[in-house]
Amino acid sequence: MSEFTLQRERVQDTIDEAHPLLERHWDEIAWTKELSGVDIDRAFYKRLEDMGGIVCVTARREGALIGYAVYFIRQHPHYQGVKWAVSDIYWIAPEHRGRLLGARLFNVMETELREIGVQVMHTTGKTAHPAAHRLLLALGHSDIEWGVGKVL
Repeated sequence: MSEFTLQRERVQDTIDEAHPLLERHWDEIAWTKELSGVDIDRAFYKRLEDMGGIVCVTARREGALIGYAVYFIRQHPHYQGVKWAVSDIYWIAPEHRGRLLGARLFNVMETELREIGVQVMHTTGKTAHPAAHRLLLALGHSDIEWGVGKVL
């Protein structure tokens, strides 16, 4: 596994390289196919990153980007003084799955979040991909709620 590296990187530094992966990710998991494809609001991510409101961990194989996890950092309005991390997006290219990279990606993310004082990590995922759910449960996460969606 030494050819794989996982580390924190800036979204602004990786977004161009990530775009082809984001397209593949969208093709695999989007339940809103009737809407347009990936159209990243780069200014939003830049503002958020400049404010310290985002953490991005990447997975690379021999330097090439193969996966990522991005969490938004915020104070929860119901729990003053408690810093939360809420998942934005996470994905590993299918050809690199099955090598414990998902577990490693989330473990590195947890370390990064703890280092900045995050107390709660809240992760959501698509029901069409139960393997991610099983992985998170195996890593000590708990089922806490359910959600539904509808394209209007």
